[in-house]
Amino acid sequence: MGGGGGQMEQGDVLIRLAVALGIGLIVGLERGWQQRDAAEGSRELGLRSFALIGLGGGALGVVSQPLGGAVFGLALLALVGLLAVAHGLAARDGADRGLTTEITAMTVFGLGGMAALDLTIPAVASAVVMTILLSGKPVLHRWLRSIAPGEMSAVLQMALITAVVLPILPNQGYGPYGVLNPYTIWWMVILVAGLSLVGHLASRLIGARRGVLLTAAFGGLASSTATALSLSRMAVNQPGLHRTLAAGVVMASIIMLPRMTLMVLAIAPALMPFLLVPVAAMTLCGALACALLVLTGTTEQGSRSTSAPAAAPFELGIAVKFGALLAVVQLVASALRDWVGDAGLYALAVIAGLADVDAMILSTGGMVGGSLPLQTAANVILLTAMVNTVAKAVIVAAVAGRRMAVAVTLSLLTSVLSGGMALWLTS
Repeated sequence: MGGGGGQMEQGDVLIRLAVALGIGLIVGLERGWQQRDAAEGSRELGLRSFALIGLGGGALGVVSQPLGGAVFGLALLALVGLLAVAHGLAARDGADRGLTTEITAMTVFGLGGMAALDLTIPAVASAVVMTILLSGKPVLHRWLRSIAPGEMSAVLQMALITAVVLPILPNQGYGPYGVLNPYTIWWMVILVAGLSLVGHLASRLIGARRGVLLTAAFGGLASSTATALSLSRMAVNQPGLHRTLAAGVVMASIIMLPRMTLMVLAIAPALMPFLLVPVAAMTLCGALACALLVLTGTTEQGSRSTSAPAAAPFELGIAVKFGALLAVVQLVASALRDWVGDAGLYALAVIAGLADVDAMILSTGGMVGGSLPLQTAANVILLTAMVNTVAKAVIVAAVAGRRMAVAVTLSLLTSVLSGGMALWLTS
């Protein structure tokens, strides 16, 4: 029994060492490929060196478990000393190079130690990410050179409102009905500002058209209303992209529908037979309208341009106003429900849909199984989604102007009307 346990333990150690070796090989392959044209003797650390460093980190990690972590630390210091000497000799010979390879070698040693401690998944994942960063040097440097000073300032402002302001805000309800939560409201401010920044940078770095559609796709997963506001603001600075931006708003709206369906499936699956056909109809018609806008937007002036809009990447004031509007809608919706009761659910759906669908879905889904009929609950959720969809057209009209508003309104109304027709036929 004891011998079997010892063999199992040795086998486990061999697996961990193999992972440590593999980490070195992954990184060494990239480093060796980058130096493939260099003459023999002039190359920096390559495939074999990184493989040995990874294996050494794994071996020292295994040994340090019974002997203590100081052993691994001393070994790492020895490696740092060797790398420092090699770097100094290269600099004396006139070689002009940075510290990327040396830092990479120390990281590989550490990841090998992580693998030895049975942290194999984080170690391998870190090695893959590091290799991608190393191989992406030309692209990353090109992106850095293309970022304007105002955009860098916007990134720092975004970091300020996210990493400094958000953590100090209380995450609890205040005011009447306890619906005013500073933390969640500020999250919406961050979302609006962040989507504007991401859309601006994506348009600059990968092209206006692809950047808009990518922003819309990811923005729709978070908040299609905030995405509509951000894309409408972009239309003010890039009027030549009104069809592409309209396609982005429609795309965010239709992505909201499957996300809404998944929420219902999680909290109230009994509603799915009542929702499936209307939601499918809205999604299909919206997708067709979006595809038409994308196809007709390929010839727009500026659709292939990567030039930056003249305005700042985002305006914090607009994002703050949006957060304040959301808070007012939440407060009014809670008051209406308190005054009218469940009989006012439809009116509540209209008010709640002006800002967001998630809160109404959660509250309505929680009532299923009680006195609320399934068809009524489904109707309330669909009404919220339809009002929210129409609200995006209103946002576009108010912010972006007539040209983009016409395209968005026709597309979204088609989606809403198809969902209403499907609901009428299946009720």
